[in-house]
Amino acid sequence: MARDQVGCRFLQKKLEEQNPFTYQTIYEQVFDELGSLMVHPFGNYLCQKLFEVSEESFLVSILNLVSKDLEKISLDQHGTRATQKLIDIFSQYPRHLPALVACFRDSALTLIKDINGNHVIQRILHSLSAPWDQFVYDTACRHLVDIAKHRHGCCVLQRSIDAANSSQRAELVEKIIENSVELVQDAFGNYVVQYVLDLNEQEANSKLAYIFIGNMTELSTQKFSSNVIEKCLQLNKGKVQEDMIKEIAKEKQVKLMIKDQYANYVVQRALAIAQHPLKALMLQTIQSALEDLKASVFGKRIFTKLVKNYPELLDYHC
Repeated sequence: MARDQVGCRFLQKKLEEQNPFTYQTIYEQVFDELGSLMVHPFGNYLCQKLFEVSEESFLVSILNLVSKDLEKISLDQHGTRATQKLIDIFSQYPRHLPALVACFRDSALTLIKDINGNHVIQRILHSLSAPWDQFVYDTACRHLVDIAKHRHGCCVLQRSIDAANSSQRAELVEKIIENSVELVQDAFGNYVVQYVLDLNEQEANSKLAYIFIGNMTELSTQKFSSNVIEKCLQLNKGKVQEDMIKEIAKEKQVKLMIKDQYANYVVQRALAIAQHPLKALMLQTIQSALEDLKASVFGKRIFTKLVKNYPELLDYHC
């Protein structure tokens, strides 16, 4: 019945009646097959309902039964839902959390990078708190680059930042900053660095800015990292922002960047926020590169946009 759509719904309704005899009967008959039912398209819903209505002692028996299979269950498209429900229910019983967490500690990296398993880790972050979620942060810091550059891992890192306490967040953010040059050049890793920037924490953003200043040409001329440089320019303020613009405004740098398909947007962003006389200096330097810009089809588009936004360039040009 549990593996049949109609039968499964019937059993769930019987459990909702909260009749002790009905519960005991269903529990005893499905108990030995709970592991297989958790990964079944219909059976997983009965398991979730069973978890919801079970008393503490029954839940402990269930956990003891499936603990050795929870990694495999979590990697399954149906099992991941049942596992998440189990985590939610056990969050109400702190004294049993060590046993629950032990089921995931050794497989954390595998789960983080899996299309189904990553949702189990995210549920741990959402439903549990320190110290029970600490193993996720330990794994994230040990395998930061690997996780950040992964399609699902980058999402888990963002949720980890959201769920972290102050010390967890500080350690994780510092690790991201340490590896930021590599991460911003990656299709997924760049979003992790952007997430840190969006926290708008002055110390972290200024650290990133000065790291990027030392790698301005390399990062501005790449698709993913150029977006991060733009955001870093925009979110930093005062001297930090000015130092970034000064690096971009160097004559050799500007002439190279303004002609690049990605870096030209960084230059335009710098122009938009630069204060006089730094802006005037940039415009004068750009003016000397106008002829080269007009020499290519791609460059003509940049030339047209620049002249529209900064008509004074034509004055310099003349």
